[in-house]
Amino acid sequence: MNDTNKESNYTCNSVTFEEGAKIITFKMVDPDNTKDFPQILEGVAKNEMIAPETPEDLVQEGNQIGHCVGSYVKNVCKQTSAILFLRKKKQIDKSYITIEIKDGNIVQAKCKMNALPDEEQRKVIENFAESMQLNIVGY
Repeated sequence: MNDTNKESNYTCNSVTFEEGAKIITFKMVDPDNTKDFPQILEGVAKNEMIAPETPEDLVQEGNQIGHCVGSYVKNVCKQTSAILFLRKKKQIDKSYITIEIKDGNIVQAKCKMNALPDEEQRKVIENFAESMQLNIVGY
């Protein structure tokens, strides 16, 4: 059994961020449990922020974009980190930027091969952070 299959056995509790009276919950769930899907948040104009549905989504993101987010499954399940995928609406299935949130802070946002977001991408992330009352402490 490889690590990918081993990690897929995780079922995580929800990670919740509060925005005023609005509560937005992101869940990573057992792949066999199709009733619990994460919310998709509207991003800025041409983007969407998506929470992974399964541990395999994290692995696939890492493979597609060329960084180590697939190794974050345990952190997400232990609720020490939340991972979000910033996607272009017209290419929703294509990796664009991966964001890690920890203790109310965006601690990293990585593009392909761990590249840092450019100025336009940072503005999208900053707008999201402001709307969710998150601090940005790193990219």
